[in-house]
Amino acid sequence: MTKTVTIAARVHENLDAALIQLATATGRSKSALLAEALRSYVETEWPLVAALESGLDVRRTGRFPGHRIPPGRAVRGRA
Repeated sequence: MTKTVTIAARVHENLDAALIQLATATGRSKSALLAEALRSYVETEWPLVAALESGLDVRRTGRFPGHRIPPGRAVRGRA
């Protein structure tokens, strides 16, 4: 079984009320719904962050990951 941790968060009371209604309607706990929402958010956002970091690396180095510059070709800003 996967080890779990407890996370505390403050949310607006309207969001909590909606979460309670959703939990009741789906027969799931608030905790299960929140865990699924966080998992989905992290899985969606992480690739975007990785892409941004990769883009920043390209900007810093002038090279794309895995990109080879042919011999004799100059990289902008480099001779």
